[in-house]
Amino acid sequence: PSHDTVSLNITTTVAKFQNKNAGVVGVDVSGYFLAGKNAGNYILYQPTDLSAVIMKRPVTINATNKSRLYGSNNPAFDNTYVNIVSGELINDLVFTTTADVSTNVGSYNIVVSGGSNLSNYDPSYNVGVLTITKAPLQVNAVAKTKVYGDNDPQLTANATGLFGWDSIDISNYRDVGQDVSSYVIRNAVKVNNSAVIGNYDLSTNTSLLSITKRPITIVAYSQDKAVGGTITYRAADISSNNLVNNLGISDLVTDFSYNAVSTERIGKYKLIPASANIKSSGKNNTSNYDISYGLLGYLTVSLADVTNLQINTRSSTSITIAWSDDLNNTIDLKYYGNYRDWE
Repeated sequence: PSHDTVSLNITTTVAKFQNKNAGVVGVDVSGYFLAGKNAGNYILYQPTDLSAVIMKRPVTINATNKSRLYGSNNPAFDNTYVNIVSGELINDLVFTTTADVSTNVGSYNIVVSGGSNLSNYDPSYNVGVLTITKAPLQVNAVAKTKVYGDNDPQLTANATGLFGWDSIDISNYRDVGQDVSSYVIRNAVKVNNSAVIGNYDLSTNTSLLSITKRPITIVAYSQDKAVGGTITYRAADISSNNLVNNLGISDLVTDFSYNAVSTERIGKYKLIPASANIKSSGKNNTSNYDISYGLLGYLTVSLADVTNLQINTRSSTSITIAWSDDLNNTIDLKYYGNYRDWE
């Protein structure tokens, strides 16, 4: 009735959604009560069948920026969130990019999309960037050796870090010189496609061509002479003409000397060289050879042909014989004993 004093008190009212998901959701309300001096004359029923709309939560999904080297597989992609409910994640996101293992150096979009539990979210997506950087490529010249006077070996290099779908041409060359020493081997890299070399951080390493001494054994030719005669010693090469350019050793060996032997006493003597120099084109090339000396020849000293033999004196106790040879040597021989031993 109008003369009753009654009021609705909502100070303790509680309204609670029946679930947290987006959409039209039932609301449970409690805590209403009547106040006033006539409140006891009434029964208050709490409201039922209430509902409200929970709006989808806007969320931003950002693909994370990534980087890798050229020729490597793409890294695992991931993301960050803006405005997502704490503790929640969005499952089954899909990441795509146009870059694969052989894609050139550069920047490429990482696109994120999808998600399997988005019913409570209104998502927006931001792309990330995949940055592909240069891969290291090292070209190393291979060390080589050769013997002085031989042709150069083929100069080669190894490429470390080159991927199978790329190709490069490596030309190798060395510093000029043919004497015994070490010479730097260098290389130059050429590519048919300029984009290929742009994908690599190229470094080159030199090496050495070592020219070693040429081994040679020098001996003396055998010689014959008569007592009082002269001889010219000639060098021979026991190494089967191992001099450079197949030149004869007699044409190249100078200052040839040998261990001293008797030349005026009848007999056979070993001829062993003591030293020699090797020259070609007016240059002393001795330092380019590993020279050893060996025995090959002998010096044979004998009497010259006798041209005049005579007995000068003869007695019962001695005989004196004299003769001259074709070298005009005069030789006296005196024998002591019974002359009859000569008959």
